[in-house]
Amino acid sequence: MEKEKGLGKFDVVCGIICSILFADVIISNTMVGPSVIAWWLIIGIVFFIPNGLIIAELSGAYPDKGGIYGWVDKALGSKWAGRLSWLYWINCTLWLPSGFIWFSGALCGAFFPEMDYVTQVVISIAITWITVLIATRPMTESKWIVNAGGIAKVLIFLAVGACGVALVLRGAAPANEMTLATMAPTLDGGLQYLPVIVYCCCGLEVLAMSAHEMKNPKKDLPMAVIGVVILTIVMNLFASWGVLTAVPLADLDLVTGIQTVCDAAFGSPVLSGIVMVLLLFGVCVQMVTWSVAGARGAAEGGQAGELPAVFGRETKRGSMPVGALVISGIVSTVVLIVYGFMAETSSDLFFTLLAFSSIIFFMPYVIMFAAYIRLKKTDTTTERPFKAPCGTALSVVGIVVLCVSMVLFVWVPGQPFDAAYSVPILVGVAVTLAVGEGMQRYLARKHSK
Repeated sequence: MEKEKGLGKFDVVCGIICSILFADVIISNTMVGPSVIAWWLIIGIVFFIPNGLIIAELSGAYPDKGGIYGWVDKALGSKWAGRLSWLYWINCTLWLPSGFIWFSGALCGAFFPEMDYVTQVVISIAITWITVLIATRPMTESKWIVNAGGIAKVLIFLAVGACGVALVLRGAAPANEMTLATMAPTLDGGLQYLPVIVYCCCGLEVLAMSAHEMKNPKKDLPMAVIGVVILTIVMNLFASWGVLTAVPLADLDLVTGIQTVCDAAFGSPVLSGIVMVLLLFGVCVQMVTWSVAGARGAAEGGQAGELPAVFGRETKRGSMPVGALVISGIVSTVVLIVYGFMAETSSDLFFTLLAFSSIIFFMPYVIMFAAYIRLKKTDTTTERPFKAPCGTALSVVGIVVLCVSMVLFVWVPGQPFDAAYSVPILVGVAVTLAVGEGMQRYLARKHSK
């Protein structure tokens, strides 16, 4: 058994980096303006670091297969574990299309600028199924891809930050005014993009889903989580500064913005091309890690009877959740086609899908924080290699931050309610929750009989 556990410290760190350094939303973050620097520090202190401390404690104390699903099952019981496994799986499944459409839009913008929007949607569907195929391989076999993806992610953030350094060394003035006044956090239109920063602070638990494949999860997971939190804050601050230094905010596109930044700083198609290849590779591997994470929890739910049995099907070799992965591919394809007809450009489609999936994305973390509070009260005997200071209070703050972020994705105080944008998102969220609850009740009745 021990020979099968092939994920060491380096693999764990690279896996978390690949999951948490969201290169596809660097531009979305920066759309807040120069105040993104202050907001990253504020959210890092108020939410990201506490989130990392709590997940470090949970992953060290309960390094079970299934990760967040197992934590909730222990704390709140099978019914809430079933809800979480549905929400976690469906949020990954609904979020993946936004990553795929971003991938195809960035690919076409960098190398095939004449390609039309419909073709980009078709490419997104093709990438969906390539990702599903890769994700069905055991982590111990595909870890080299994840490791390379983690390294690529770090290089991308360093490259974007280096764009700002290159322009400063040339004596160029910053493209956006960056003074203490402009960098001060304000409650204006920038609130629209603040939830994206919170979104970038979630995902630290992804590798806990594969704890059973690790050599020493109780020790390696907590150390890796805390290290990656610090790295993520530094990398995002550096990359956001690079973007603000290189290109005026008005000239940035959510999908092709990084290429614009590289072109402005380097002026070399070759260098820009290398950065874009790294970027596309890193985002593609990111999709793989999140596909596996979402499918792991769903497989646990399927095997426990809290989701349909098809979700619990696994490969004979490596026990990979092939049933949940294939269903993810089908749902992602349908979402890309349906929402593809609603949006006019890849940027519109990207942010609509991002907002829709992120609201679902935040819900499992609200449940996770509640489970943590419960476990602190009810389970006092389990050894905890790492303990988060003031963990209960930090969890309450985390729940508040997540709830506020969900509201901001739909409506920003002080701005008119945009029904054309918000209503489809709210309808999608309502349908998703209704399907989950309906499935739970059906399975409960089936088991009672």
